[in-house]
Amino acid sequence: MQPMSTHMQIETQTPSLPPDHQVSFLVGRDGEGHWLAVETHGHGGGIFKSRDKALQYARDESRRQPGAVQFVDEPIRLFAA
Repeated sequence: MQPMSTHMQIETQTPSLPPDHQVSFLVGRDGEGHWLAVETHGHGGGIFKSRDKALQYARDESRRQPGAVQFVDEPIRLFAA
């Protein structure tokens, strides 16, 4: 499954990183158990078949910057803008 390419917004209880931070992603599951990778500023993300695929996408998109990918326990969601 290819990641979604439309602009996304997230809805989560996780605090956002500062606006001047590099591209950052949250990786977790939605309420239906799908794996998601969501850019913290709402500019991208996708739904993936596995945790590993979501993590790979987030790492690649964030150019493997240290600390740019965070796992979350609570459900996260994607919204088309």
